[in-house]
Parts: sequence; structure tokens; C-alpha cells
Amino acid sequence: MIFSKYNLLFEYENKKLLYNSFSNSFIELEQELYNRLKNFQLNKDIKIENQFSTDEIIKFKDISIIVENDNIALNQIKYDVLHKRFNPEYLVLTIIPTFDCNFNCIYCFEDKSNAMYMDELTSYHLIEFIKSFKYTKHISITWFGGEPLLAVDTIKFISEEVISYIGKENYSSNIITNGFNLNEKNFKELINVHINQFQITIDGTKETHNKRRPCINDNDSFTIITQNVKKCYEYVINNNLKNIDFIIRVNLDKENIDEFIQIGHYLHSKIGAINIRPAFVNDISDSCKNTACIMNQAEQTEFLLELFKKHGICVEDFYFPEYRYECGVRNMNNFVIGPNGDIYKCYEIAGNPEEVVGNIITKNLDENKIIRYLVDADPLDDSKCTNCFLFPRCGGGCPHKRLENKYLSKKNDVCLRNKYAIKQYLSNTYEMFSQNS
Repeated sequence: MIFSKYNLLFEYENKKLLYNSFSNSFIELEQELYNRLKNFQLNKDIKIENQFSTDEIIKFKDISIIVENDNIALNQIKYDVLHKRFNPEYLVLTIIPTFDCNFNCIYCFEDKSNAMYMDELTSYHLIEFIKSFKYTKHISITWFGGEPLLAVDTIKFISEEVISYIGKENYSSNIITNGFNLNEKNFKELINVHINQFQITIDGTKETHNKRRPCINDNDSFTIITQNVKKCYEYVINNNLKNIDFIIRVNLDKENIDEFIQIGHYLHSKIGAINIRPAFVNDISDSCKNTACIMNQAEQTEFLLELFKKHGICVEDFYFPEYRYECGVRNMNNFVIGPNGDIYKCYEIAGNPEEVVGNIITKNLDENKIIRYLVDADPLDDSKCTNCFLFPRCGGGCPHKRLENKYLSKKNDVCLRNKYAIKQYLSNTYEMFSQNS
């Protein structure tokens, strides 16, 4: 028996703590037991029966603190990951009904020169594409753009057809929008076709937002957006629609990071107890005009920890979920559909002709490109990943960035943000547990 490599044994303010990432177990230890575990960790020749009681051994084995071999856990992880990747029962689509947009954001990674819209013929081909997945039992659709609310009729038509085919109990849908056209009429029509999550982007205070996310036809998009969200949120509350969720995404970099608290207070006072989350700007496709303002993973982590320490605000779970999340790009039946029927594996590269993996109209599929996204540059085959103590909780990072690292010699950071301050994250979890106990 050995001390698992997926353990983290550490001290926090005179507390002795032990976390195991495979079982996701987190326990507080007495000093004497902590010392024995530390000794067992450092001295490979110690016999386990001389270090721990039978009851302790049973308990530690049960939560994978002590294991026969770490390869057993690794094989279990690989099995679970591959089973999810190649599960034919789930079809997950991001549909872009148009590349057109009524905003001109300074950091947008999409090409606005071809502002096409999905036409009726392409919509019908999309329905047939969806129906071609014979083993599907659940369909999930994310509406993306461009600005998807410039094509509400297309969203309604496709949604109605998909729901008629799969059944509303086997269907889920969400939309990512700038919120400018999220008026009450559009909102009601969207929830009628079972779109139940609305993610709206704001870039800080009114002045900052209007500068960074200028609307083509209005100088004050901030006021329009916040008024829209307020009316929609009130409609949900007044009609007790508990299945409708709003997320305000605040895009952050070094230039507006100090406005997060201020905009959070403003939105809560104006709208209500709405979910507000930071979203850190990344340089996708080398499109950012000022990469110096982009925060790296360590800087993002420092900001999130300060939010909790100084303001008591927890916008990101410090503790890991029970499931191991892997980007949907790795999943067999996960696709992005462009307005002309082009198929991609990732929404961040939609519109790039070099990244097209097929087309729903021509029915051509580039299997080599698809397979590359499924299994190439795979964290399951990366010893740096599999030997990391956080591997059981980590999905291996962005597959597209991993491919860039492998084939373009880039140095993208694909590690979990938590990794840079894992003890602080777990210590915050301990504090929260202690306060609630």
C-alpha cells in the first residue's frame, strides 16, 4: 500500500488538512495522525500495518488516501473520460444563426466582414442533420453569434422543430447574447421555445462598457441592456418561473478589473439578486488590440482570492465538483454549426475556414480533423498531466490550445486556474465549511 499521488497534505492556520483529488475527499486531521501520514508519505519503506490501525486503513482505503497502486485510479479516470467522450446518447450543439452583430467590441475574435444569416434551406438541413444521430436521447443547444437575437425567427423555428422531434423533457437550451435586443417580446418568445438560461455580457460601469462594447446604432447600450434585463428578471419573478436563469458575465482585464465590485453592487441594486460572474478576456485568434491588458492565470486567481478575502464574495467554487469536466470539443457528438451550414468543433474558431470539419448541406465530414479534436494532444496520454495530483479533477484544459502547443509550438497555459493557489482555494473551502457548520 502507498500514499496516493493524488493527495495533498498541508497545514492552514494551525489546522492539519488532507485533500484527495480522486475521491474528492477533504478532511481535518489531529496533529498526531497528521504526523503519521506525513511520515508514511516521506518514507516508502514503512509498513502500513505498523503505522495505522485497521480502522484507519479501512477508512483511508475507502477514500483513496492509501492505495495499492495509483494506476488503478488512473485507469478508472481514463475509462470514465472515454465513456463520456463517445457516449452517443447526448447531442450537444452550438448554433450560430448569424455572424452579424450590432456591436463592435474591441476584443471580438470573430470576423465581421461576412455577416451572413442562416436561411430557411440551411435550417431544414440542420434539422435533418440532428435527426441523423439515431442513438440520441437528449439534445442540448447553445445559441451563439455574432448576435443571435438578430435572428430570433430562425431560433424559434429550429427550436420548435427540435423539441417536436426529441420532446421537451429531453431538451435543454441556453443563449449567449449582448442583451441589446432582449426586450420583453423576444424574451417571452424565447422562453416559449424552452430557452431557460440567458447569459448577458457587460463590461463594467456605464462609461467603460459603452467604450469597450459600442453599439453600432446607439451610444448607450449599457442603459438599454440593464433595462432589458431588469424587465425580463421581473417577469420571471412575478410569474414564478423557477427554471429560468440569468447570468451577467462581466468581461474583465487589467483595465477594468477594479470595476467588478462597483458594477456588481449597481446591478444588484437595480435588478435584484441576479447571478454575476467575472469572465477574463483571452486573446483568441490573436485578435486583441492590447494583449498587455490580458490577465494570466495566476493574476486571475489572485483576483478571485482577493474577492473572497476582502469582500466575502465567492464567484467561483473553491471546491471541485463531483464530476470531472472535460471540454465538449472532445465529445463525439458535440458540434458548432455556422449560418452557412459549416461545421466546427469549437465556437472560438467558428468562421475560420481552416477549422471547418464539414458541412450539413453537402454532408461532407473531414474525419481526420474530427478525430484530431477527439483524441490528439490528449491529456490522458500526457505524463505531465497524469502525474499531477489534480488530474482526477482536471479536464486537461482547452483542446484547441493543446493542439496549438503540439503543432504550432505555442506555450498556452492549459492548467486549471486553481492549481496556482490550490492551498488557498482549499483553505477558503475549509473556512466556508467551518462557518456553515
